[in-house]
Amino acid sequence: MITKSLSGRPIHTEHFPTKAKRVGGSLKTFPHLQVDQFYGSLLVDDEVKSIIECFEPDIHQFLLLEVSIDRDVVNRRYAVNICKRMDMMNRSLTYPINERGFYKPYGSPDNRLVLSRQAVEGHHLWHDKYLVGTFVSDDLAEALRAAGVTGLHLSERVDEQPA
Repeated sequence: MITKSLSGRPIHTEHFPTKAKRVGGSLKTFPHLQVDQFYGSLLVDDEVKSIIECFEPDIHQFLLLEVSIDRDVVNRRYAVNICKRMDMMNRSLTYPINERGFYKPYGSPDNRLVLSRQAVEGHHLWHDKYLVGTFVSDDLAEALRAAGVTGLHLSERVDEQPA
């Protein structure tokens, strides 16, 4: 299933916007965060872009945006198009999975998502074919934490364990 910005595939950039405007706020309500989202697009600054590029050079697309609030240009960010689409789910340990192979935890108190350590090895930033969200490796997550990146929200990692 391919969705607009979560497909994990490169996009044609000739019609991608170069400007974004925050409406109805100020720098107090929209502070300068190094990682942010804008209408579902992941926005990062130069430092975060550089960290990602250290782990996976020339894989992802970084599309420069000039972000303004009212009439003032407040920062320069990159909209990140993650260009890696993987299947990382460990199907024997993940529950529930629907008939199409997607993890669907809604309404199930016993849900459990487990990624395959073997499949993840060597990859650092991706979208999954059968899961919703952006995934990062432990190494990339640690580099971002060590840099003190602001606006970063990471989920806890749980190791694979046999059922």
